[in-house]
Amino acid sequence: MDNSIQKQQNQRIIDVALAHFQPGEFEYGRPDVAYSHKQQQGNKDIYRDERDGPDSDHKKGVDCSALVWRALKEAGFKIDETYPSVTGSNAFSTHSLFNGTHVTPYAQQHFDVLPPAAKHDHNLQPGDLLMLKMPGGSQHIVIFQNYDKHGHIHFFGSQSSTGPASVKLSGNHYWDERTEFLGALRAKPDFIKPEPQLHGTSEHHAHTRSPNVPEALRPLYQQAEAHLSQSLAHLPDHDKHQLIHHVAQITHEQGGKRYDYLFYNADKQLILGQFGEFNDIRLSLSNGAQQHTISASQNQHTVFEHPDQHQKVTPKPTI
Repeated sequence: MDNSIQKQQNQRIIDVALAHFQPGEFEYGRPDVAYSHKQQQGNKDIYRDERDGPDSDHKKGVDCSALVWRALKEAGFKIDETYPSVTGSNAFSTHSLFNGTHVTPYAQQHFDVLPPAAKHDHNLQPGDLLMLKMPGGSQHIVIFQNYDKHGHIHFFGSQSSTGPASVKLSGNHYWDERTEFLGALRAKPDFIKPEPQLHGTSEHHAHTRSPNVPEALRPLYQQAEAHLSQSLAHLPDHDKHQLIHHVAQITHEQGGKRYDYLFYNADKQLILGQFGEFNDIRLSLSNGAQQHTISASQNQHTVFEHPDQHQKVTPKPTI
């Protein structure tokens, strides 16, 4: 597998993290006694596994490693085969990947290890996991997001002061000078789960598996069906077909040929995907209706589908 495919696969990690951890829905969470006074103030949670704590502020708690675990899992990596959860006796944590300057055997098996010099060589890629040592000696792990126009590093992670948020590392007194950069981890190509196999493409099979789908849409429909069919098994066949058909239709209208990635996030009732590198797909299922929003470049389409009506509406700014 060439580096371009590895780069594309790792792009999923940051894309999924940003899509899943929406502003206002999460806060920093850990059960440590040291944070109990902050929890009482309402800006921290006692849970790190995306549950709301006793404060009942409708914000779910997540710490830095739980955020990374979620991003890797939802992006299709095999993290849950060894660490099925962020709680319990085999919980995923920063120590699953590194202990100080020592990278664990698990991390070495599944990630390419970049040295501390990676902070300055401008070769970090979106989705790389940055290993940090905090001023007090604790460990922190975040996801590299991008370089800005000045070459400054930006990362996304769950900090005790902010919860899930994007942070500029370069030039920041706290993150750049007081925090030690220990290196980075880049997921190896074989760490990702195999892509779903496409259905056969015979004429008979295409007609039976792609009902009422125009010939021009069938390749995209079959790709989307392969990615989503199993995770959408809870939906009636008609609704599942409508969802997949809609994804294929808009992708086709925007000139897309294949999906970079496409998955269903059951926790947030969202279908998320990407095609053509910068064309995003976002479909929300809510309130018994299926609200489909697809952002393709600068164009956005929203359709509310009910059993007896199809009504196009103007996209809401919050979507």
